[in-house]
Amino acid sequence: MNWEAIESIATLAGTILAIVAAFLAYKELKVGADNSRGEFILNLQQVYSDNEAYADLFEVCWHNYLGKLENEKLKEYILEHEKDVLNYMTFFESVYLMLDRRVLNLKLLDELFGRRFFIVVNNRVVQDCDLVVNKPYYENIFLLFDRWKEYRIQNNNMDFIDENVLKTKGYCDLKSAYLEYRENKKRIV
Repeated sequence: MNWEAIESIATLAGTILAIVAAFLAYKELKVGADNSRGEFILNLQQVYSDNEAYADLFEVCWHNYLGKLENEKLKEYILEHEKDVLNYMTFFESVYLMLDRRVLNLKLLDELFGRRFFIVVNNRVVQDCDLVVNKPYYENIFLLFDRWKEYRIQNNNMDFIDENVLKTKGYCDLKSAYLEYRENKKRIV
């Protein structure tokens, strides 16, 4: 018997078994990770869906977007529900942090929350009454808006993005508003 040949075959078989075992372990970990990610996404969606204040804010902004609610009525609503608006923004600030840390990606985020985010955050009344007035506190919202807006532009999805975003540095350019605030703050200090 040729012991060298047997040893080579045994080494090869051991290597193949190790590769197969590593592949199976990887596949099992990936399935577990995919399941965990799916649960996380469902929980995130559930947190949003279970909050009546989020639904109410979206609904009044949606009616405003459709022209069924005047700007003045929306302004009254926002001023009466400042805490709810703050909590809505805080939810999306957390979403931005998850996006920034690559827990979420923009494709998924856009599918889940695109309309709900842009209808509220891209609303001029919301911006004038809350976002621009409180810009020192909304850096993550401004960064999320800018990043998400660019994603939508690149993917030819202009739904709920005001054309002023592309033409001017108007009210929709939240990132510039925030950066201008930071620059002015540096000059003062």
